[in-house]
Order: sequence, then C-alpha cells, then structure tokens
Amino acid sequence: MKVIDKKDNKYVIETKPCFHCGNTGTVEIYSRELFELRQGAFIQDAVKSLQVEEREQLISGTHGKCWTDMFGEDEWIKY
Repeated sequence: MKVIDKKDNKYVIETKPCFHCGNTGTVEIYSRELFELRQGAFIQDAVKSLQVEEREQLISGTHGKCWTDMFGEDEWIKY
C-alpha cells in the first residue's frame, strides 16, 4: 500500500496494477482507517468509508469495472 498524497484528513493510496487491465489506480481513505489497516485490522472493519468494489481495489488492485467484466455483477459480495 503506497501513500502518494494527503488531502485534508484523507490519504490517497496508489493501488497495485489491476489483473485485468494492468493499470494502477487510487483510493482515498481517512487517516484513522490507514492507521487501523497498518495495525492489522481486517479491511472490511477498518475502511468503512469505501464501497466493497473500492476495498477490493485496495486489496488486489482490481478495479470495480474490471472485476465485473471478468466475473459479472452477481459476483460482488455486499457487506
């Protein structure tokens, strides 16, 4: 997880290259969420400000659209 910028109380994180398209991306998370992640919290518990698609991008680099292109809309777990 690479922090590339800070905007107010959020950090801009560059994500890994996507398995599907090969491009990196960015997500923005709050300072407290970054702290919780670095302390070992599960992403779904630490990063409540992101949708499941953005959390997946943070984990694997796979963009939401690319995931849907590869696996279909029904493959998203909503929690």
